[in-house]
Amino acid sequence: MALKVEKSEGNVQYSREEKKVITTNEFNDLLDQNPELVVSFLDLNKKLENNEYDEGDVLEDINGTVQIEVLKHFKKDEYFGDGGGYHLKATFGGKSFFVKTIPGFLGHGESKGADEFKSTQRVKQILESEPNVEVIDFQLGYQDEKRTCFVSSWKENEVTLKDYLAELKLRSNNSKNSWEVKRIAEIEQRVTSIKNKLKDFRDVTDGNMLYNIDTDIITVLDVHEKLSSRKTRNK
Repeated sequence: MALKVEKSEGNVQYSREEKKVITTNEFNDLLDQNPELVVSFLDLNKKLENNEYDEGDVLEDINGTVQIEVLKHFKKDEYFGDGGGYHLKATFGGKSFFVKTIPGFLGHGESKGADEFKSTQRVKQILESEPNVEVIDFQLGYQDEKRTCFVSSWKENEVTLKDYLAELKLRSNNSKNSWEVKRIAEIEQRVTSIKNKLKDFRDVTDGNMLYNIDTDIITVLDVHEKLSSRKTRNK
């Protein structure tokens, strides 16, 4: 099957059979100018698939072009598929990016990286008026029959909201009147507000949100429009 190229709304999409890639024009230009990056990332991806890495582990490609730091490792039982997934920080040429890669899609037909890229554009419009909420700055979405991943711009001082809430609960020491308990209630109320606005999307959880402690901003990532919603909109 010939490579299909589509350009629209500042994005470029490449597709062939079961493979699909969609990028911003800016990231596409970066790849055009540095073609070795694709080879380097594929090399590192094989290492991730064939070995078990833990938080804090650092990998480099054979040429030292790309460096990857493991931020979080999802074990096999946390996702469908043959292997676990990762949150990664990828650095090359002085630039850093956030990468999430998991095996296959999650069984709904709606969880693939390139399709999530498109979903994110709609989520930005829906959450535009939500205070202190941002949507991840997608740069690339990739999917094939075995793996899906996305790449976004890197921001410092962000942790998953799920981990931050778990830390607050631990620090609260089960005290009902502690600052931590009140803070948890405030954040959970904000998460509920986000969920209510994104009822047509799957995986809207605190595990798919980042939190910046310095700015109090919640960043939504890795959500995808339900197939039923897409069909209704496209009628």
